[in-house]
Amino acid sequence: MTTFLVFDDKVGDPIADVLIKRPIDDIEMVELSKFLLRFGVANDGPCRLIVSPDSIRPKSVIDRVIEISPATIEAVGGAGTPLQRGQVYAAYEELISGAMELSCDRQYTSLGKLVPLPTQWLLVRQRLPQVDVPAFVYGYGPETTDTTGFDQPIFKSPFDLYGWKPNKRPTGLIWDELVVDRPTGRPLLSYQLGGELVVEAFDGESVSARLTESITTLFPIVLDVFAARVGEALWFVGDGSITFAAFSHFLAGAARSRRFEGIAHTYLLQSLAILGTPRLGQI
Repeated sequence: MTTFLVFDDKVGDPIADVLIKRPIDDIEMVELSKFLLRFGVANDGPCRLIVSPDSIRPKSVIDRVIEISPATIEAVGGAGTPLQRGQVYAAYEELISGAMELSCDRQYTSLGKLVPLPTQWLLVRQRLPQVDVPAFVYGYGPETTDTTGFDQPIFKSPFDLYGWKPNKRPTGLIWDELVVDRPTGRPLLSYQLGGELVVEAFDGESVSARLTESITTLFPIVLDVFAARVGEALWFVGDGSITFAAFSHFLAGAARSRRFEGIAHTYLLQSLAILGTPRLGQI
């Protein structure tokens, strides 16, 4: 039985990149648009997708579709298609629902909750009040924000999970401006794939056993907050303080880790083994 590792046409995926370098028999990589068309998703008029009731459904899927890009929507619906992201996502979810357990708490992605940074900070603070979150201001619409008191302001999109270098306000009219005061302290990364939880420093230096234990205790709760089994988080750690900065399903930070390739390859092998059990499509 073939297991399909599915990822967006444009966004790609670091786990898929590992599979390119280290292929595994019985795991086939496939872009989302090709996956949908292969299993009977078709246009029913210009604004509607249907899944053919007669189509064969996939029985084994490793889901790595975090976002659905405009390139995927166009590949499914054709150039100039009026199809929306939600319609493509609904068709994909219908196809994979028989092959894997979908989280009841999923939001904007089948892999869990994909939410903007201010929402992330609110959710994490509710579950982990002992953990700090970054100071920020948000300007609704064209409102100009007041960054007085910010030592290292970062002007960014609420969905920019990876840009943490201080910068200057862009020129021109800015809508829905988010400004974050970069937290002080040493940035650390934690990520989990399968049963492996890793805590590393971006500077390559070792992380103390005490800090590793603290992050190892906190990170499973963060995964639960975002209804995720796979993901990564950025932390800033100072004297006696831990600041949660961002959670991501993308694994773009983890992919820079020297250990990532081996861990991702083991994860794929574990997934292949578990997928022999009905309706356990993620680990």
